[in-house]
Amino acid sequence: MERLTPEETRNWTWVQEFVLEGFPVAEDLRILFFLVHLLAYLASIMGNTLIISITCMDHRLQTPMYFFLSTFSFVECCFITTVIPQLLIIFLSGRKTISFVACFTQAFFFLFLGATVFFLLYGSCVFIYMKPKQTSRLDTNREAALVNTVVTPLLNPVIYTLRNKQVHQALRDALSRVQLPRYQRSNAPSL
Repeated sequence: MERLTPEETRNWTWVQEFVLEGFPVAEDLRILFFLVHLLAYLASIMGNTLIISITCMDHRLQTPMYFFLSTFSFVECCFITTVIPQLLIIFLSGRKTISFVACFTQAFFFLFLGATVFFLLYGSCVFIYMKPKQTSRLDTNREAALVNTVVTPLLNPVIYTLRNKQVHQALRDALSRVQLPRYQRSNAPSL
């Protein structure tokens, strides 16, 4: 009987890509899911960018609270950008694979930025993960992931900042500065 050496018994297969099966979508609904997620992503990015811009431009909003909110908005933009673009590619192309390096990189940034957002909110999103036992645990995890990566970032600018009276006044002032020069040019006498 012939003995095999340890090198001969090793499996030399390398994992080069993963198949993503988190959100199975019917072929005819792919474009609809793409558009819904794209609109939510753009609204979230625009809302958070608006918060950052207004906080930097208006001196009345340069307080520790608004510094915290603008930092939170920046981290949240980075957080959703680690996941949503890849999800949009999956919906648009129908290709459900991701390379090992891309998956590892995305997972690292998702966990790092997710932990940052978690600690910035002082752990208020714990309720998403504390759930009773269910028979369809995978579906619940998918729903929690969807809420955490799409719905929450979409609503945070509205909840934390855009309902604030100081932010409303800063927005009005910024818009009046933008509209005033355009109005003056149109009424200027022509030579």
